[in-house]
Amino acid sequence: LKFADHHVNGSPFTVKVSGEGTNRQREKIQRQRDAVPVTEVGSQCKLTFKMPGITSFDLSATVTSPGGVTEDAEIQEIEDGLYAVHFVPKELGVHTVSVKYKQIHIPGSPFQFTVGPLKDTGAHLVKAGGPGLEHGEQGMPCEFNVWTREAGGGTLAISVEGPSKAEIEFKDRKDGSCDVSYVVSEPGDYRIGLKFNDRHIPDSPFKVYVSPAMGEAHKLEIAQFPSGAVQADKPAQFMVRKNGAKGDLDAKVVAPSNNEDDCFIQLIDQDQYSVRFYPRENGIHAIHVKFNGVHIPGSPYRIKVGKDDVDPAAVHASGKGLGDIKTGEKTDLIIDTCNAGAGTLAVTIDGPSKVAMDCTEVEEGYKVRYTPLLPGTLLH
Repeated sequence: LKFADHHVNGSPFTVKVSGEGTNRQREKIQRQRDAVPVTEVGSQCKLTFKMPGITSFDLSATVTSPGGVTEDAEIQEIEDGLYAVHFVPKELGVHTVSVKYKQIHIPGSPFQFTVGPLKDTGAHLVKAGGPGLEHGEQGMPCEFNVWTREAGGGTLAISVEGPSKAEIEFKDRKDGSCDVSYVVSEPGDYRIGLKFNDRHIPDSPFKVYVSPAMGEAHKLEIAQFPSGAVQADKPAQFMVRKNGAKGDLDAKVVAPSNNEDDCFIQLIDQDQYSVRFYPRENGIHAIHVKFNGVHIPGSPYRIKVGKDDVDPAAVHASGKGLGDIKTGEKTDLIIDTCNAGAGTLAVTIDGPSKVAMDCTEVEEGYKVRYTPLLPGTLLH
């Protein structure tokens, strides 16, 4: 137990723990990540991601330069389920690459992509995303992407802890990104830990529920799912076909605030059901559809509620509060939300000590003022 980085009297303390263990098993791998070559203006740039089971026609990408110019980018399918975003930068600095599937940002998007030398490195710049960090199925590969390009060189550690030992596979794409998949033999709650140079990346460890083997749930199909954005406080619906499967169907909708509501399920015809839900918030919602307690193929489904012009990639931060600062001195940063549309802004600052912080609305968006009390690295 430490205060101001010094042990308190009697620390460290010894505690005797009795009882039975949790029988949780942990598997871990480590891989060295090399820093990618410096990208130059006018060169061919590429950002890759794996997203099986979709079609490239539903994908779109844009690149926003440091000067604020946004242009469309080309998306190419390299192999089955592996895609690459191609663009040619016209200026130095940090670019923002937005990749959307059916007009919704894919996990990890928007991405930071630096043209020229990296000005900052570390675990806070590593990104991870994919279905294997959200849900999984017993005995089936649970896949996700890890992007370390912006973090520089270092050691990436991946751990899976839960009711059974995981088999972890790692594939380096040699461009600052990699594929990771794991297979577990027992259902239950798992923790996926991702560390870069012994520091957790943002949102790590990830909590993932691995459901029992799908069984007859694989027979179910979704039809007439809303193709565009739906409106808040208005009902929406889609159809589910059982295709001869025997069992119970249930569904719920999870809002961006994590509030959950049950969906209303009604039998329309033999083996065909109507699922109605009533979103109450703007933002990306998740529709969980289960059969005999197991997710059906594609579940949970993501759907946008509210205006189409809400885009986190259009939010920009600037100011002295993002650079080198001194302890005990108030510092500011400006968060420009003018072009991002309506939505909820969340600001956190992590570091060696708690930080007093206040936020006020200004013409550009919001001004955040904080005072660091201890030296060290702060993550915004």
